[in-house]
Amino acid sequence: KVEVFGASIEAGSSFTVVGGRQAPMKCVTESEIIFVLGENGSYELVKEQLIPDDWVNAVHEVLKIPNPIVMIIGAVDTGKSGFTLYLANKLVANGFKVAVVDTDVGQSDIGPPGTISLTLLEKQIPSFLDAKLIDAYFVGDKTPVGHLLPIVVGSQKMVRKAQTLGANAIIVNTSGLTQGGMAIALRYHMIEAIDPNIIIVLQREKESEHLIKPYDGLIKVIRLQSPKHILRRNREERGDFRFFKITKYLSNAKSITLNLDNIILLNTVIRQMPENTFLKEIIKSILNIEPEYVGSDGITAVIVINKILTPYQQDYIEKTLISANFTDIKIISTQLIKGLLLGLYDAKKHFLNIGILEKLDLHKNIITIKGQINDSDLNRIRYIYFGYMILDESGAEIKRLRPGTF
Repeated sequence: KVEVFGASIEAGSSFTVVGGRQAPMKCVTESEIIFVLGENGSYELVKEQLIPDDWVNAVHEVLKIPNPIVMIIGAVDTGKSGFTLYLANKLVANGFKVAVVDTDVGQSDIGPPGTISLTLLEKQIPSFLDAKLIDAYFVGDKTPVGHLLPIVVGSQKMVRKAQTLGANAIIVNTSGLTQGGMAIALRYHMIEAIDPNIIIVLQREKESEHLIKPYDGLIKVIRLQSPKHILRRNREERGDFRFFKITKYLSNAKSITLNLDNIILLNTVIRQMPENTFLKEIIKSILNIEPEYVGSDGITAVIVINKILTPYQQDYIEKTLISANFTDIKIISTQLIKGLLLGLYDAKKHFLNIGILEKLDLHKNIITIKGQINDSDLNRIRYIYFGYMILDESGAEIKRLRPGTF
């Protein structure tokens, strides 16, 4: 019998540790453990206590609060995910129905990258790989930068969903964005939206103190020292983890073609504005091709074409539209957004899965996506959210588009 992040693991059980992550194992009884090591995998026998005393004490404090809503704050690689799992397992052991909301869009432990994800735990688990995805809010990017409002809204929606599903303990794990005015604004509005009754911050020194100091005396705040054995991952390792998670949600994916009459495209201005036939003729005369869509609201002009423009063509169109008093001009090539990360939802706005854009053809009124969608879910797709990451067919990242691109 061993214990992993507070979860009791009996004889005959197994679990997986993802590359770049660690799992502290404590033998409760004399045990035989078999390690199957992947590339760069390793294990180390240590005598020191891997679960710090202040983690144990923090759990005792949380247990004193009826229906705890806990927000976990800390910079990257301070142990937030490990403590979240440890706390969740201890709460489960004390009879709670525990919800974990993961708001780290770049390093999501529960859902696919680019999402704020929700799981419910009624039994202990040694790894978040064993957690079932209940629902997710699609942001579509690997960073919170440029997406503060969607992250706040999505986090609040997942907390409310957890409450409607009967969770009586909710843990909200946040991203590692802790420095700068953007971090302050994000944490302030997250706290306003979620209304936690306890905040737990993990720090190496006092690097996140500015985020929590205003709440001393207003909300119960617990400060924890980041364990010294926590690994620090570089950008490549963090990218590898995203790729691992994306391929998990795209394994056995197939191409699916949907009629746009049955679909609502969101997080994009494509097909959202009235078509402007006069403006369409102007663009046609400039490019000598039929645009797929030209819409406007009098200030914004949206042009969708199935070709890649030269810098001269791009500049000429923009100058022409500026002279016609358009102040916001979006020229979108359907060739350049091939591989775009998508969020797929049903009519009740329940998350189905992610997908990759293969083709958008507004002339034929169809969209083709690559996704891990079974036949029963295929007919349920009603909303498709556009993201900001361009992926290749394997799910590897090619580039990131700026917020507001389309």
